[in-house]
Amino acid sequence: MKLRLTPNRLPTSGETRRGVVLLAVLMVVAFLSLAAYRFNDNMMAEYRATDSAVRLAQARSIADSGVAFVLSELAQGNIPQAGTVQSISLVNGSQSATFEILTVDDESSKWNINALLQVDPTGKTLKDTLKRLQPQIPVLGDAIIDAVVDWVDNDDTIGDAGAESEYYNTLQPPYYCKNGPLDTIDELLLVKGVTPEVLFGDSSNPGLSKYFTVYSREQNLVPPSNASTNAWNAKVNLNSADLPTLQQELNTVAGEQVSNFVMAYRLYGASKQPVSTVTVLANLASGKGSSGGVSGMNSNDYTLVSTEISNKMQQASTGMAKLNKITNIMDLVSKNVDISVGSGKTQKTVTFPSPLKDPMLAKQYLPSLYQGYTTSQDVDLPGKLNLLTADPVLLAGLPSLQESDLQNIVGTRPSSMVSDDPLYQSPTWLFTEAKLDPNKIRSLERYVTGRSTAYRVRIMGKLDQGGPMGLMEVVVDISGPRPRVVYFRDLSEKARQARDAGADPAKLAGL
Repeated sequence: MKLRLTPNRLPTSGETRRGVVLLAVLMVVAFLSLAAYRFNDNMMAEYRATDSAVRLAQARSIADSGVAFVLSELAQGNIPQAGTVQSISLVNGSQSATFEILTVDDESSKWNINALLQVDPTGKTLKDTLKRLQPQIPVLGDAIIDAVVDWVDNDDTIGDAGAESEYYNTLQPPYYCKNGPLDTIDELLLVKGVTPEVLFGDSSNPGLSKYFTVYSREQNLVPPSNASTNAWNAKVNLNSADLPTLQQELNTVAGEQVSNFVMAYRLYGASKQPVSTVTVLANLASGKGSSGGVSGMNSNDYTLVSTEISNKMQQASTGMAKLNKITNIMDLVSKNVDISVGSGKTQKTVTFPSPLKDPMLAKQYLPSLYQGYTTSQDVDLPGKLNLLTADPVLLAGLPSLQESDLQNIVGTRPSSMVSDDPLYQSPTWLFTEAKLDPNKIRSLERYVTGRSTAYRVRIMGKLDQGGPMGLMEVVVDISGPRPRVVYFRDLSEKARQARDAGADPAKLAGL
């Protein structure tokens, strides 16, 4: 048997070309597959990012819906309550979402930095107020206090340890000292020495923002008596030169005795020898006051005084009598008027004590006077501290108050107040309920109020299926005809960071 050996055959050129083509095709297919996979992966990432962005936008819009809800509630005179949850249907009901009101803070329960400068442009009142709060804010040093006062006062004089533009111009980037009112409380971060810890506090101590604001304000307007109208009107000025019209209006609101006393005050000015409230009440108890007279006066003297006032008003109408100014409404309680009556040997001086020294009459008429009357021509007034909601620590800084006065205020103020109660919206209750001396109340009047005019609210919006959340913080001013947002901050990103760090979403309001 013969064996035939066949040598290895080399591929032909055609076979080589086909192999190369096949290999190229395989490489192209592999590359396209990888490219397609990569494209699909990128598209999925883009889809997830887009979906996340859409859901975040939805969450923010839901939180914005909560802001609209807050504005609606405040417009109706209702104070939104923390913990309120509202459900919302999205996309024809196929999705659902909720917003929750996390916190509601009364900005009027804080001292208004700008208002303290308006009341006392020297800055001393602001400085004293800051110093009183140092025990509550341990990081608030004297140098920081001086720097804050220098930032808002209207001069370039450097305080004991403060700073003016000379210091701020050395910073990078340089800037000038404001020397004017703050636009937001956050602006204090520009002040020398003020850090986020000083302004916002930390887990163990509060910061300046707990006790100070710039958003509260007072408007010299009268709210509409009819809820169906939104027409706010200017208050009647007690210093009007048109005494007959003023007297007629006061007769309707507070009666003849109060009206006559106001006319007497404008025509003769306050007595330099005031009769105390105790004396007036003693005269009432002894029968010197009567239905035919006025509190603390006998009927004959009141008749003589009324006649003299009428004659003097005639002179005033011709410009022959100089009119006196009422500084604030509590003057009508703390002051008295001396009037000369009769002629010749029968001439005598009669002291006309304010009928409002009688707590019963004060309780009846003073709230209406505060509600509809004013002693200022300004429409916008400095924001005041709400006596009914302020921390007792802040009340302790009010001028002229002793510890017993503070205890009376805190012990007498209502724990929950009907927002439209005129008695507590004015300082009247300090006299009628807390039994403070009218002269002390007079010194407090420009600092305090019984109304809240601004609220800081934090609202969280989220989809019920989970995902991003929107967190909004707004300050709403309700001092005028309609609520308006005067401060807005989107905290959604900080909320996400806090949640990713393991924070409880229920504590996000502490950001």
